[in-house]
Amino acid sequence: MKFLLAFFFFTLNSQAQDLFGLEHSSFHTVRRTLIHQIEDPDLDLEWELGVLTSEDQIDSALISFTDASGAFWTLQIFQNALLPTGPTFFVPHDNENDAFLTGLSAIKTYGGHLISLDCAEQRICAGGIDPNRHFLPNYPLFSETIMAFYFAKDYPVITLHNNHDSHWSLGGSGAIYADLKTPYRGGEGYYHAGDPDDLIIYSDTIPSSESPLFEHFSMFFEKLDINSIFEYVMPGGELGGHMSTYVVLNTDYEYFNIEAQHGHLEEQIDLTEVLLEVLAREL
Repeated sequence: MKFLLAFFFFTLNSQAQDLFGLEHSSFHTVRRTLIHQIEDPDLDLEWELGVLTSEDQIDSALISFTDASGAFWTLQIFQNALLPTGPTFFVPHDNENDAFLTGLSAIKTYGGHLISLDCAEQRICAGGIDPNRHFLPNYPLFSETIMAFYFAKDYPVITLHNNHDSHWSLGGSGAIYADLKTPYRGGEGYYHAGDPDDLIIYSDTIPSSESPLFEHFSMFFEKLDINSIFEYVMPGGELGGHMSTYVVLNTDYEYFNIEAQHGHLEEQIDLTEVLLEVLAREL
């Protein structure tokens, strides 16, 4: 049964953008914005690279709220105005610029929404919080606000991240790496081609040896030469607070994270294209 949102409302200043009827809230402030007027380094780069053009019909809004931890959050919401029913992509870390570029490129192609956290271009937000470790039961408003953009759709949860070169155990600076049997606790690496830093992570509550999800998608990824990491998620395990853990333990949605090394924009766009093609066979 899909996770139920509780006490979830928005104060909405415009009905033009599809925010799924979650309006009139004392918990959230929603402000509609014009994308070409937003001052943001990531968007400036989008215009500069031609990922965004004046012909694109992208609606935008800012959603602000304070969760039970006292943390104040601002989400940037971008929507394909012509096809709002496409997938939702979430970029948790504000310093992962290629992930953001990939997300905006993806909603132009496939429709749907891009959600991006505004943390002053930093990975760690105010108060020393890593947003991808903040999907905790004590702070339900944070999780539910983001998940609202997934629950209204039939697509799986898709996130976008950037990582660092190689793996720390090999003298590199990263921890996400497909060409290691166990790049991190709970993760199993499967390398097929290209840079081991460019990959797709997917998660299940069942070990790979017993997981129909692993059997199904590992076959596709191997056939298409897509590197991957399979995460075995357990309650109270090493991945507590991660969005992947939250999703697979609390919802019936599948979770996919499209990872690429910083600077590998084309590779991340290609991975996104492949994943959406694979998922299209499922929907």
